[in-house]
Amino acid sequence: MNRKRSWRRRLALLAALLVAGLGALVVGPASPAQAAPGGVICFPIFNGNGQVINWVCFEIPVLIDPDPDPDPCLCPDWAIEILIDPVLPEDLRTRLFDRVGAGLELIGQAAAADNPRVAYRLREQARSAFMEAARLGGEGAGYRLGQVGVRGRDAAFDPQPNPWLEAGGAHLARGLTALSGPDPSPWDEAQQEFQLAYEILKGPSPY
Repeated sequence: MNRKRSWRRRLALLAALLVAGLGALVVGPASPAQAAPGGVICFPIFNGNGQVINWVCFEIPVLIDPDPDPDPCLCPDWAIEILIDPVLPEDLRTRLFDRVGAGLELIGQAAAADNPRVAYRLREQARSAFMEAARLGGEGAGYRLGQVGVRGRDAAFDPQPNPWLEAGGAHLARGLTALSGPDPSPWDEAQQEFQLAYEILKGPSPY
């Protein structure tokens, strides 16, 4: 399929989805890699029976490799499960993952900032967000990667092996663990882990 026909096919598919009310990400001309307006990363919150009772989601730019089939403009909500020991109440888990998401978003904003002072301020805000997340978990809490996958249309967690998500999630868990340890100045180690998580999760995605 040549590029012109592929582009027409994408426009037709995009129009059909918009008419159907399903929504779609805006697609630009094909290039070696392109940034989607926002890749959605979600953390599921489970109850004692293993059912998803809440989601914490945030957006970061995600690079996708254009491929005419399947169409790369349709990206799922990627889901990462991070297990916390001891288990926290639902409200604390929700706030913790909200702060983790805010920290990653701020890292991205700092990377995109043209002004060094603005970038520094954003990195400090990211540090505060991650520190707050760790405080919610408590000193000595343990974090490890659980399953990864996607969030289904029915808001259920659909586990799917994905090395891309697993690598990003593992760095997030290690960063949180570093902040919960006895070392009074663990930020340098944790910062490296969170930065690596961001670099992985912003792309390229497997879609």
